[in-house]
Amino acid sequence: MTDKVREQILKVRDTGKTNMFDTCMVQRIGLKMGFYEMVIFIEENKGEYVNFILHGDEKSRREAAKTRFEKDYAIVMEGEDDVESIILRRKAEITSLQREGRQCRNGFRMKCIQQELERLEHELEILIDLL
Repeated sequence: MTDKVREQILKVRDTGKTNMFDTCMVQRIGLKMGFYEMVIFIEENKGEYVNFILHGDEKSRREAAKTRFEKDYAIVMEGEDDVESIILRRKAEITSLQREGRQCRNGFRMKCIQQELERLEHELEILIDLL
């Protein structure tokens, strides 16, 4: 599915004139709006169209599923300007968790904080090593 077809499908959806599973009506609306590529795509690829309607865009789902570390790692690898702010934010988060851990009286919560601290410190080391 091309980006153009994806945009056209979303524009038809935004009209709110039909149930998006009614492919015949979606195609009619598409023809009225001049979305010929979308009409042909739906006719030839109904399965992929229905999958897109049910599950959305795979690319945006993958991007949304990335952890904060994966996003920060990508920024550091690209060498963008806000690398220092990422490092400072992570250090502040570690400091905050350390403070919370010292004040915590719940044993289970203390273990959770310790695990989170270990993970954050390890991720911070990786990001600093990349610099």
